[in-house]
Amino acid sequence: MHYEELYNELGKLFYLVAASDGKVAKEEKEKLTQLIQETWEPMEGSIDQFGTDKANYIGFAFDFAEEFGLEDYLNEFKIYFNTN
Repeated sequence: MHYEELYNELGKLFYLVAASDGKVAKEEKEKLTQLIQETWEPMEGSIDQFGTDKANYIGFAFDFAEEFGLEDYLNEFKIYFNTN
C-alpha cells in the first residue's frame, strides 16, 4: 500500500464525514489540521520533493474535496480499501 494514496483517500473520507450535515465548520477543519500535526506527522517519516511531510496530503485532499465536491465517493473508498 502506498501511503500517499492512503492519505489522499483519508482526506476525502474525512471531508465526507465533515460535510455530512451539508457544511464544513471552521472547527472541523481546525481539528483536522491539529490531528494531522499531532498524530499523523509524527508517524510519517517521509517528505516530498518540496519538503512537505507527506501526512499533509490528508489536508490537501480534504481541501480539494471541499473546493470541488465529491459525488459517490463512499463507494470509491470501499473499492480502494478492498483492493489495498
